[in-house]
Order: sequence, then structure tokens, then C-alpha cells
Amino acid sequence: MDNTAARIITSMDRSVDPCHDFFQFSCGGWIEKNPIPDDKPSISTFRILEDELAHNLHAILREPLTNQSTIGERNMKNFFDSCLDLEQLDKLGLEPLMNIINEFGGWPIINDTWREDDVQLTELDPGVSLLPKRMYLDPNFNQSMQVYRAVFEKVVSQFTPKFNLSDIQDVIDFETAHANIYPSEEHKRSYRTKNFYSNFDNLTSLFGEVFDFKYVVQNLFQFADVEVYDNETITVVNLQYFEQLVELLKKTPKRTVVNTLLWDLVSRAIFWLPQNLIKIGYEWHKVYYGVNKEKPRWNYCVTSTNDNFVMTLGRLYVENHFDSKSKEYALELLEVIRESFKELIDDADWMRQETKVKAKEKVDSMKENIGYPDYLFNETLRQEEVKELSLRSDRLFQNIHDLMQSHLLKNYKLLRMKTDKNRWASPIGMINAFYNGPKNQITFPAGILQSPFYHEFNPRYLNFGGIGMVIGHELTHGFDDKEQTAQQSEFFDKLLHIYLELASSKRKEYDKDGNVREWWTVDDNTNFHHKTKCMVDQYSKYYFDGFNETLNGNLTQGENIADNGGLRQAFLAYKKWSSKHGEEPMLPGLPYNPHQLLFINFGQIWCGTEKPEHARHTSQVGKHAPGKYRVIGTLVNMWEFAETFNCPLNSPMNPANKCKVWK
Repeated sequence: MDNTAARIITSMDRSVDPCHDFFQFSCGGWIEKNPIPDDKPSISTFRILEDELAHNLHAILREPLTNQSTIGERNMKNFFDSCLDLEQLDKLGLEPLMNIINEFGGWPIINDTWREDDVQLTELDPGVSLLPKRMYLDPNFNQSMQVYRAVFEKVVSQFTPKFNLSDIQDVIDFETAHANIYPSEEHKRSYRTKNFYSNFDNLTSLFGEVFDFKYVVQNLFQFADVEVYDNETITVVNLQYFEQLVELLKKTPKRTVVNTLLWDLVSRAIFWLPQNLIKIGYEWHKVYYGVNKEKPRWNYCVTSTNDNFVMTLGRLYVENHFDSKSKEYALELLEVIRESFKELIDDADWMRQETKVKAKEKVDSMKENIGYPDYLFNETLRQEEVKELSLRSDRLFQNIHDLMQSHLLKNYKLLRMKTDKNRWASPIGMINAFYNGPKNQITFPAGILQSPFYHEFNPRYLNFGGIGMVIGHELTHGFDDKEQTAQQSEFFDKLLHIYLELASSKRKEYDKDGNVREWWTVDDNTNFHHKTKCMVDQYSKYYFDGFNETLNGNLTQGENIADNGGLRQAFLAYKKWSSKHGEEPMLPGLPYNPHQLLFINFGQIWCGTEKPEHARHTSQVGKHAPGKYRVIGTLVNMWEFAETFNCPLNSPMNPANKCKVWK
């Protein structure tokens, strides 16, 4: 308890009035003690927990294999070692990548003998632009684009000393033209209303002059022994984009298209290649994210290993660093907050009664995944992750190729299989949480069940303000506007980069069984959007620190709705819990009551700062508001907060006008 009190009080800046700036009040001391490291674009409570997690996973991966090590552990260890072995990457050189490039008929920009007739666009997919849309179109990013071009030239020079600069300009011009037609992040939120249900004949006709759509799709699924029938119904997300894409491809020389696609492959593979290319990759990171030095190689390799060996590494993490009591406690907390959310649904004056009944059924039906899946210790099921793989410690590129191919194969096979709602998709050692619409499933991996989100010996008010708020946040995601898309894995990137959109809908449109159907009335939807507009306008007035630009309230609205709903659920749930169990004691040395400490702990889970370069990147593609506004933006909408801290009406943290979706 004393350590917890010390953590909280040293993170605060008690010279600040909590009714003026609650973020600085709760996080000022933390920010002063935690400058942004040179190798990171930002620092936050999440980042520090991620670093601790990475060190724990690193220690596990450094353990030598034994006679009892499983096949999965051997493959995992070989993959990790191959990632660390930079000397071997230098020794292998560009040959592994060139083998892939040559399968596609060669990269024109480095190949004087390249012939257009050697390449069919049935072999390559027109992927998205490498950079966010605004970087190509906004003059404010001209300097960044100059660095991007310079990096492009340096990478190509590693393949050949002689190349045409005009090829590089043509690629950037093509990427810019593509950015012009590619939907913005906020526009993607409205895809559901623009879906077009088609078939192979129509789509083959649409793409006919560019590539054979039916041939591409059927051959990809044939790779997994899955038959795709001529009469399949195919959901095209945003038909207008694909129509414009076809027109763009028609007027673009095939040489430029192939150069662009293979540049995409090379740039994504850059950290699997020799060290001179890795260093060039970091040159771009310095501009894009504002980092001043390279991230340690072991850190990059731990992340890659964790992503690819979810079950194998997850089991070892749970055995070494997770207390099973945390799983039981989090489940208990979830049920209290679930009941709190159903009360908020009952109080929603904008939702019709019949919709409320269905909404509460959906909340009751949400499948919870906490800590780790029960099948984690089932050796047979766990080995499916690495079935038929034989990875080696001396060939990273081939290992990644084999892993991606394996992941793609498994994902393609899912097309004809019933959805398994018990299967996990996320790493177990991860500081995050998720809601999945098609499965109506909420997931809280073992990695996030630690302080300041949760601790077994914490007073309940701290846990409700931490993991309780996160639980409420994910429950609320079942009823937000955010686009939920089920699609084929992109693990294979440009080695076999084509994906078929099978379903796309907003998460509130999934019913309790994970099926897409309209179960909200027209009035419900109209009222919901009226409520959310208030929140969009509110967050659009907040400025990023470090440069003169406001948040995109449309882009971040799904997460903002979830933050506001999640904290409200956690606070109301704690009030109900404490009325039943009695008021808990205050922390030693802190003059704050349990309700105040719940809000303080909520504030401190979002402590952090970021470099201006990272903030600019976030402003273009980030679906989360910066931590500062996740705190302030949520609390200014809660009368309960204002009452708890006695904030005068119309003080900065207690405006008279408040935005609420869930009362």
C-alpha cells in the first residue's frame, strides 16, 4: 500500500488545481521524471509497461533450449536467433529478397533487361500507398517528402549504382495520384453505407483491362485448397474507390506500377535485410517519428517473435509472470461493470425500448477472454501455431516468408469454417485490450493485468479506475460507430498481397451473435449520431502539443465514446460495489477520498508526452486522442467528477455543456 501511495503522489503535480487541468494535476510529476528517450517517439505509462514486458519476454527467449523443449519452442528460438544475427544478414545479403523479386519478373528500376511482357498484374495486387494520404497532398509535409525521396534513392543504390531518377519520381507521382483517390481515414468510417454486393462476373468486368480478378482470387484460395465458386457474393468496400483505381491503373505505365509494388515490398522488408539497409530505414524513422537513435535490435526481434508465436511465447510468459488469481478477479470486476453498463442502457433517453432489450442481450452475450485462453496449456492445440514449420537460426528472410505463408494458409482456410469464438488472435503478452464485433468478444491479455491498471492488493477504487475503466471501454465499443472489418490476413504483405473483403460493418450493427444486421431503428441511429456530433465537435477543438493543429474529432470518435462510456461505467460500478461492501480506507499520506483516487488513477494510466513528429503522424492516422485529452475530454463530461472535486460551474474542468452518449 505504501508503494502504491508513493507511486501516485510522485506522479502528481499538486500545485495545479484539479479543476483547472486535471491531466497536469495527476501526471505533472510523472512527466517531469520521464523525458522521452532518444530511441522512442513518445513516452507514456503504456510505453513503460511495454518496455518492462519486452524485457521479460527477452529473458524468456534468451533461455537455452533443453531436451524437453517442444517443436514450437525450437522454432520460436530459431526465429528469434535469426532475427538477432546481423552478421548472418550481411552474409546473406540481398539474395533472399532478390529471389522473391525475380519470381515477379524483376524490379524494373534496377533491371536494364526488364520487359513488360514478362509481368502480369494477376501476380501483384495494387496495394495502398506507403505513407498516410495527407503526406502526399499537404504542402506542410514537403520537407518530409524530400527525405522520403532521398531514402528511396539510397535504398535503390544498395541494389545497383546505376538507375534512372525518373523511375523514382514516377513512383512518387503514382503514389500521390493514388493518395488522391484513396479514402481518408475518417471517410472509411462511412464505408458501410457504400458497400456494393457483387459477383465475379461484374468484378472481372470492372478490373478486366487491368487484371483478371476472378483468376487472382481463385488462385489464392486454391493455395489453401479452398474452392471459391463462380456464384460467390463478394462485398466491395467503397466501389467508387475501385472504379477510380482501375482508371488510374489504365493510364499508368506497367513499369511504374510494378516499380511501385516492388518498392512497397522492399521498404516493408527493410529490417530483415543487411545492416546498411536497416540503417537507411532508421533514417526515415528519425523524420517520421522523431527518434534520434536506433531501437535496440533485440527489442524489434522480441516484438516480431511475440507477434508470430502467440501461443508458444504466451504460455511461457504466463508461467513466469502471471498470477492466475488476476484472471478470477478481473472476471469478477467485469460482471459488476457489465451490470453497470446495462443500467446506462436503461437510462439512454435516445434509444427505443425494443432496442434497449436487444442491446442488453448483446452485453450479456459478450464472450470475455481474460488473461489467456484455457487451451493455452493444451500441447496439441498450441502446436497448430507452428505445424509443418521448420525454421532455422541462420535465415531470417526465409523464416519470415515461411511464417507469413503459414498464416495466410490458415486464414484462407477460415473462409468455409464456422467462426470459433473461443480462439484468440492477439498476443497474450501485450499491453492492450480489444473488442471483436463478429465474435461479440472482449479480450484482456495477461500483459495488461498489472499496475497501474490492476494489482491484487490495490484498494478496489484504484482497480476500478484502471482496468475497470478499460473493461467498460471495451464493452462500449460494442455500440460505437467504428468500422469493423473482417478480411484476410496481410501477414504475407507484398509476397502475396491481395485481400478479399468479406464483411464490413460498424460495430453497433453486429448483434449478440456477431451477425451483421440492422437491429437499431432509424430513430435510434439518428439520435445516436446527434449525441456523437457533440463529442466530435468537442474533441475537434483540442490542439496537439508541439504544433498548431487540432485533433480530428471524426477520426477519434469511436475511442472517445468508449473512454467516456468506460469511465462512467467504472465509477457507477464502484459506487454500487462500495455501497455493498463498505467504504475503503484512504491511502497513507494522501488527502484524497476513494472517489477522488479512482479519478486520479484513471488520469495516471494516460500519463505521457510525445514528440511533435509523432504527434503529426498521429494527427493523420491515429484513432486515439493523445493521453492528455483522453483524460480531460472524458472528465469534463462527468458531473460526478466535478462534484467529487468540488469544481465550480464553468471552471475549465466543469463546463456547463457536457457531451454524453451514455448517461
